[in-house]
Amino acid sequence: MYLYLRKSEYHSNSSWRPAEERALAKYPTELANFEKEINERSSASVCTYIDYKIGYWRKANAIHKWFVDNCAEGVDNCQDMLVSKDKVARLLDICNLVLEDHSQANEELPTERGFFFGSQEYDDWYFEDLEYTKDLLTKVLDFLNANKDKDYQIVYCASW
Repeated sequence: MYLYLRKSEYHSNSSWRPAEERALAKYPTELANFEKEINERSSASVCTYIDYKIGYWRKANAIHKWFVDNCAEGVDNCQDMLVSKDKVARLLDICNLVLEDHSQANEELPTERGFFFGSQEYDDWYFEDLEYTKDLLTKVLDFLNANKDKDYQIVYCASW
C-alpha cells in the first residue's frame, strides 16, 4: 500500500528545432524509434509523470478500504487511484476524529475483511496505522500548500 506524489512534466515537441535540442521526455535508448516517429508526426507537447513514493502501509485495511471507497468508487483492482487534496484533508479529519475518540473507529473508519488484509480488530496496530496516516497526510498537505505552483498529484495504489 503506497502513497505517491506524481509530478507532471510537460515538454515541448516543436518541430522547428532539431531533435537533439528538444526538451522532450528522456526516452530510453530502446524507445528511440518511437521518439523519432512521434516527433515527426506531432508538434504537441509530451507529458511525462514521475512518481515519488512518500507513504507506505502494510495491512492497514481500514485505510485501504477508505481509499477504495472514496477514490475508486469501490473498485479494487490494484489500480492507481488519484486522490484530491480535499480527500486527503477529509481522511486526515477522520483519522483525527477516531484518534481522539476510539469508539468512532467502527463507524468512521471501519476495517475490511480479505485474504491479504490482516486483522479486523481495533487494536494497537489499527491506531498506530492511524497515527502514521495522520502524520503522513499532514506532511502531504503542508507540502502541497508550499508547492502550489508545481504540478503534483496524489496517487494511492495497493498491490496484493
